[in-house]
Amino acid sequence: MNGQVTVTDAVNENEPKPKLAERARDIWATVSYGTQRPARLVLLLGVAGLVSGLGETAIIILLITMATGGQSAAGPLTGSLPTSTVALTVLSIGSVLVVSAAHWLSARTATKASAEVRENVQRRIIEAWFDAPWATQVSVQPAELQHLVGVDVTSIAIAARTASQALSSAFYLIVVVFAAGAIGPYTVVALGAAMFVSLALGRPVRSARRALVKDAAAAPRALALDVSELGGTTREVRVFGVVPRVVDHVNATSSRAAQEMQRYEYVGQLGAPLVRDATV
Repeated sequence: MNGQVTVTDAVNENEPKPKLAERARDIWATVSYGTQRPARLVLLLGVAGLVSGLGETAIIILLITMATGGQSAAGPLTGSLPTSTVALTVLSIGSVLVVSAAHWLSARTATKASAEVRENVQRRIIEAWFDAPWATQVSVQPAELQHLVGVDVTSIAIAARTASQALSSAFYLIVVVFAAGAIGPYTVVALGAAMFVSLALGRPVRSARRALVKDAAAAPRALALDVSELGGTTREVRVFGVVPRVVDHVNATSSRAAQEMQRYEYVGQLGAPLVRDATV
């Protein structure tokens, strides 16, 4: 805890690139970091994604069948579907309920994984802090530990939730691709083109978000340091009559932190809808 390790320090460029099995182990270690039962987590997210994909595919097929009066053969299993509008409506409602249950399972699993990561990582940090030598403890400012346990761990938990949702979406896309293949080859080509456009447009958005993450994380850390120092020197600040200057300084730091966070959230909230709209 007496220093931070950067990617440059951790990776030796002279070493050969890891093999596929080693990369797979690294990815698994990243996904399962901080979770108690990672295999169960992946299983639940996979089930949620697969069921969601199957349910939404069924909804589309049922709606097409209802709109064409049962005369459409543009989808799989359309020949075995009932022709009654009531029966098709009941099946559609049932499919919607199944998709809703899958979404609930995905959201519950992702948020539970996020909570587990938050709790476990915070516990590891606190235990590592008390296990560290006294010289290391006194060399670290209290605000740094507070920011690490609070803000940084929260960022890790959010990343875990986002990764969990992305994993569920990956299983969902697998079902969508197979469903498109069952409908026809042109559907697969169109879906592949849409996915390519989405990835191409999303790449600069992700790069912008990564660049803003550093500033968004540094600004709250500076604010935490200022507040911590202010709490320890309140008496001196009053005695020397510099309260207005200190307040202005803290307010300026708070304003910078809010602006950096606003920029990060703006790119995060606007980027995904714009990419989706452009893809459509």
